[in-house]
Amino acid sequence: TLTFEMVIHCLAYVGKMNEPLFVHMDSSTIPIDTAASTISTSIYLESIIHSSLDVIEERRAKGVQANGANATGTQDMYLGQLFVVEDYRLFAWCSNTHIKTIIVCDISTTENAVKEILQQFYSAYVLCIQNPFQPAGKPILPCASQKLKNQIRLQMKHFNDANS
Repeated sequence: TLTFEMVIHCLAYVGKMNEPLFVHMDSSTIPIDTAASTISTSIYLESIIHSSLDVIEERRAKGVQANGANATGTQDMYLGQLFVVEDYRLFAWCSNTHIKTIIVCDISTTENAVKEILQQFYSAYVLCIQNPFQPAGKPILPCASQKLKNQIRLQMKHFNDANS
């Protein structure tokens, strides 16, 4: 059994053309004083997710795997840690269809558990787009987003509770 020593604050699915498909913030994990700081924290997390897209594109273009070696044959979908910003670390997973799964975690996050977590979040996205009314590569529709939110909340709660 893996032990997860991390707190995930935010998860984003980003499309092929870098358009946001779905963003989920776990406000219970971020120390917030007022409603205004909730909004500013959300905007801040979304901005660092947006800035990570350039790093993802560079890694995909170079064909660099998470361990830094040149990709030969199939490319690893796990892109590893993108960068560190203040108290947050960003990690990414990019599918063969260029759907990006990005998480924002605590600075104390260990990379060992992240690959599995990202794979599970991507699997939740795949289950969501299997809905015949949800067009692939488009923002998640409200009817599908509630089910996806519930899955994400459960997964985040599981991983975040394991940290406490």
